[in-house]
Order: sequence, then structure tokens, then C-alpha cells
Amino acid sequence: MKTSSILRDSLCESIIDMVKIQAEENGDEIAVYTKKDSINYRELIERASIIAGYMKTIGIKKGDFVILEAVSDISYVLTYLAIQIVGAISSPVERGVQLEKLEYEISLVGAVYYFSRNDNRIKSAPTMHYDELLAEANDWNLPLEYERPLLSDIREVIFTTGTTGKSKATLHSTLNIETNTVNTVKGIGINSSDIVLIPLPLNHSFGMRVLRAVFSVGGAVVLQSGAVFSSAIIENIRKFNCTAMASVSATMESVIREIGEEMVSKEFSSLRYIEFSAGAVSVPLRKKLLKLLPNTRLFNTWGSSESGGCVFMEFSKRSDKINALGVPINGIRLGIWSDEKNDFLKGCGKEKIGRLAIKGNMIFSGYLHEDNKYKESVDKGWMKTADLVWRDDENFYYILGRADDIINVGGEKVAQRELEDIASLIPGIEDCACIGIEDKSGLLGHIPVLYYTGSVEIDEEAAKGVFVKKIGNMLMPREYIRIEEIPRNYMKKKDYKALKKIYDGNN
Repeated sequence: MKTSSILRDSLCESIIDMVKIQAEENGDEIAVYTKKDSINYRELIERASIIAGYMKTIGIKKGDFVILEAVSDISYVLTYLAIQIVGAISSPVERGVQLEKLEYEISLVGAVYYFSRNDNRIKSAPTMHYDELLAEANDWNLPLEYERPLLSDIREVIFTTGTTGKSKATLHSTLNIETNTVNTVKGIGINSSDIVLIPLPLNHSFGMRVLRAVFSVGGAVVLQSGAVFSSAIIENIRKFNCTAMASVSATMESVIREIGEEMVSKEFSSLRYIEFSAGAVSVPLRKKLLKLLPNTRLFNTWGSSESGGCVFMEFSKRSDKINALGVPINGIRLGIWSDEKNDFLKGCGKEKIGRLAIKGNMIFSGYLHEDNKYKESVDKGWMKTADLVWRDDENFYYILGRADDIINVGGEKVAQRELEDIASLIPGIEDCACIGIEDKSGLLGHIPVLYYTGSVEIDEEAAKGVFVKKIGNMLMPREYIRIEEIPRNYMKKKDYKALKKIYDGNN
């Protein structure tokens, strides 16, 4: 009979400890499915241990940074686990990463090796194809005994791109990763019977935390490339009898447009839950999903590369809080920080707006080589984000948008997200993004401009009527520009910088 380990509150289990427990208790159970292959827990830890042994023979040791290309296949998972067994620091990069960016990130962390699915041979570090790594390890067949790390040991780097466009390396300790795993299991309610489809890039904190959380309870993951079509998602749900999916909301929006609402209701209703993260689910999409999937638990998780997922909102359970960010779970503290008052705001209400601050053991341990930036972000254990929030009398938090995404129109402020939610109500708009541009008249400071996609140009007068009804004349967009596609990054987040470049280039 299949059982699952219980994550202890003392947080003394690393990801390798968790996988080893599953190998001992549920060794024949499948841990990972892909389109071509599968692997059970016993094979997973045995093969990872052999790869770790080979890594040691080629000079990889505890504390070394190792770059690996995050492809959605078993070789990546095995290599990641092997790095953890050695005690090195896994540093995943996106699939097909540009060479210039790759070279920079290798230099940033001082990586001693680069493992990948491609045949690129780079100058800054020894390289090896995954197939070569697995074959060599199998020939040597020298399993490495695992030594449990200290809670303070750095085990993982998640690369994030800052305002300069250069990658930053966020450092995560054993304690950070364990806490993040526990938060996800508790926040979502993952169990050993779950088969979770992950159509996400595995260099991102979202995909990795879901992977680890499922392993920790003895469930199974189905790996699928982040760049997918609806047919591939549906095929995997059917083929592997998936019970859950972790996704970005843009993927679901694309699926709805591609196959229609009726088919979404039919094909996704078998899922026990869907977790969305890496960007808030818009209110219109939440309402649509509640209608289409009434028996599926629907979650929106707030998270970041620095914290992992730590605010969980089951909006299918609290439709009365349809636009809420969520409430903190046990072990996580939330606050509202006021830069003006240099203190936390007390009380509740929409007039108490400030930056979301978070405290807990999942908060990252630093930016590599950038101690000053870390000190600016984290003070006395509190990580102060750029997201502006307020809370209600039930301690539900609501996000208005990022501080730098708020458009100041003649002294009145409006969030891009609020304008986009309203725009989604306008007939003919399929996708949209709003930017603030400088008011050339000099009267208002900045004014909103709405980019949208759709088969035909919208009726601007009718659109203005929708905005006036919701927010009045002052804050509505001054321009409506149809575009073939809203630019997005590899995590499907809207690329507002790219839109501003497009606007500047045309004006």
C-alpha cells in the first residue's frame, strides 16, 4: 500500500532525504513521467547516486556551483538530484539560453561545470551533454553516499533578471528550500495520490518548488516543455490520468482561446486542483474558471525567485474574495510597509496601502556578490517587495500592482492590472496590456495606453464607455492600439518594457 512521508515541522529533511524515504517506502511508484519515459523512486535515487559518484571523479565537490540546462526530461531531474547528493549548488538556466547570457551567468557564479541537452561547447566552463554524463556515470558505476547538509548550507541558485537586465543569483539554503517545500504542500494540499502536470520551465522557482513538493509526499510529476500547445496538455492529462496541474495563467488563457470554453470544461474537469503562479490570475479569468470548472480546486499563489510560493489563495473556495491575493499560512508573516513612515502600517482598509513585506524561513539567503542589494531587500528577516497591497478585516491581502507599475495621472493613481481587468470586459479584446507613457501636453504627468489583441479593431467609443463606468474619465486609457501579440517573457509574464520600446519606436 502506498504511503507518504510526513514533513516534520523541525525541517530536518532535505530534498534527497525526502526522495530516499519515498524510495524505501514506495520504491516501485513512478516519480516522473515524460512523453517518452518514466522512472520510479527507487531508480531515481539509485541512478542519481551513481551520477553523483561520477561527478566526484571529475572534480565536482561540495560548495561548487554547477550550471545545468533546465529541460523537461528525466536526465535533468537526475542531474539536479546528483548535484544535491554531491553537496554542490545547482544553478539551472532556461532551456536554449542565449550563449551571451549563459556565459555571464557561468562567470557570475564561477561555475565549475555546465550540463545540458545541447551540443554547445562554451569557453568559460567544462561542458557535457546529459547523454554523455549518464553514459559515463553508468560505466563508472560508483554510487556516492549522501551526507546530509547543514540547514545553512547554500544548495541552489535561482537566476532572476533585475531592472538592469543583468541576471542576479539568488541563494537558497537547505532551510529555505525545505520551508518552501513544506509551504507548497500545506498551502495547496498535495498528497501521495497526485499526478501533477508541470508545463513549466524548470529553472524557475515555481516549477522547481512544485517538483520538490510532489516528491516530498510520494506523488508523481508529468514533465512537459513550457512552450506547449493545448493538444499536448490535454494529451498528457488523458494519457497519465493527471489529477492536478501547475501553470501560469497565460497558458490557460491561451488554451481557452484555442479550444473554447466548452472543451476546457470537458478536458480539465477531471483535475482535482490547478495551481497558478508567476503572476496573478486576472479577476475575469478567475470568474470564468469558476464557471467552467466548478468541481476543481483553483489556487493563485504569490511567489518570487527570492521567496518561492508563500501566499496561497484558493479562490474557488472563497468566491466572495475573488480579487484577493490571499492570507498567510502558518509559519509565514505578512505586513504592509510604508516607505513614507518608515514603519509597518497597522489596521486594515483600502487607505492603508504600502509594500508587501514577508517573513519566514523560506526567504532567500542573499544575492551572490551583491550584499548591499540583499540588505536593501531584507531587513531583520522581513523581505520588502515592490508589490503594493492593502488588507481587509479578515486579514486577506489585496494587490494593487507593483510600485513601478502604478500610473500617476495628474495626481490620481491607477494600477496597470486594474485597467487590464476592465479592458478584458470589452467585446473583441482577447489579450491586453496597459503601459503608462509621458503626457506630451505636460498636464497629467503620465497617461495610460492600452495595447490589445483581437481579430478586429474595437469600438473605441464603446470601450471608453466601459472605462468611464468603472473608473471615470481621468484614469481611462488615452490610446487603444491593436497588436498581433502581447510580448511576454519565458514565464509568460507580460513584457511591459518591450511594449514601451514599441511605443517609443512608433512615436
